[in-house]
Amino acid sequence: MPYVKQITIRTTLNRSLSYIVNDKKTDDGCLVTGVNCATNDKLAYKQMIGNKKKHNKESGTLGLHFIQSFKEHEITDPYKAHEIGLKWAEKFLAKNINLSSARI
Repeated sequence: MPYVKQITIRTTLNRSLSYIVNDKKTDDGCLVTGVNCATNDKLAYKQMIGNKKKHNKESGTLGLHFIQSFKEHEITDPYKAHEIGLKWAEKFLAKNINLSSARI
């Protein structure tokens, strides 16, 4: 059973996105999936800032970063961990936002 931690991004969205999609940690981007946004950090940043401007929400929270962790030896395949994370994100997003209005 994974542990999921939420980090609220308030000041450095572009730096956070760059860190999140780091090729060294994501098998050259193979372990990066965007939900209603690009997987390229620079394009995702433009999309997210544009969406915030469109909805007049330019202050406060810029984004959320979720970190998924497993116990040692619980999951050894990073692709399986990614799959589990995607399933978790799908459930989380379905409960917390109206995806039809969040599409960019």
